[in-house]
Amino acid sequence: MELIGYDLRGDAKNRGSYTITYYWKCLQTVPENYGIFVHPARSHDQKVVAWQDHALLGGSYPTYR
Repeated sequence: MELIGYDLRGDAKNRGSYTITYYWKCLQTVPENYGIFVHPARSHDQKVVAWQDHALLGGSYPTYR
C-alpha cells in the first residue's frame, strides 16, 4: 500500500484538535487485514505529540479485500 496524500483540518471550536484524512493506493493484493498507526512528531525534536491506532475505514472494509 502507498500513502498518496492526506488532508489535515483543524477544529476552530476546539483548539489543538484536528482531523486527518488519508488517501491510500493498493499496489498489490494484501494477504491480511492491516491497521494504521499514526504518531505525529514535532519537527524540531521528533517528540511524539499525539497518537491514534485504528483500522482503515473504521474497520468497515478489511484491507485483504
